[in-house]
Amino acid sequence: MIFWIVRLTLEVLLTLYVLWYWFECIKDSADGGIRAPETVSNTPGLAELFWQLLRTFICVLLFTAPCVLYVRRTQSVDAIFWLLYTSSLFFFPMALLGIAMFDSFRALNPVLLVGSVRSSFLYYFALVLFLGAPSWLVIALLHFVPDEFTAFLHGLYDSLGWSLWHIAKLVLFYTAMVTGHLLGRFYWKCQEKLDWDV
Repeated sequence: MIFWIVRLTLEVLLTLYVLWYWFECIKDSADGGIRAPETVSNTPGLAELFWQLLRTFICVLLFTAPCVLYVRRTQSVDAIFWLLYTSSLFFFPMALLGIAMFDSFRALNPVLLVGSVRSSFLYYFALVLFLGAPSWLVIALLHFVPDEFTAFLHGLYDSLGWSLWHIAKLVLFYTAMVTGHLLGRFYWKCQEKLDWDV
């Protein structure tokens, strides 16, 4: 029991730190950085880590709740679901970028989000297409070929076993770092158009 508590505590702290570091990568890229930032002398306190987690959780909840609630209520994936999903996916990267740059819930203001997307539409549209392609592919496979895709995942799990979970975490971490850098570079490119004054 003691070992389990210590392990859980360390995993929670590591997750909080990784999330904080991810936002620091966004800020560094937004300032023009092209390498992973050094944060040894800038380690945050627990309060800052938890506030960052809370802001991120609320942001994710706001953008995923409409799709989840609709599917649970209708038990179907139809045109309305795809409309909700596309709308959420379209504005979600801008909201995450705002959370990183403002460090407050101000980033979730719908007027700010819509105005920011409108002022930098072409660059932002290209960013969303690039970031959204993997999730669209997974959902399309689950919807149109669910049996074949599920069989592929089971075969992958049978061949790799528990190591698949660790491989997935590494892939997720790398993807998150690339995504954070792209969000930061987008802000660096379009900061005059966004005019966020941060």
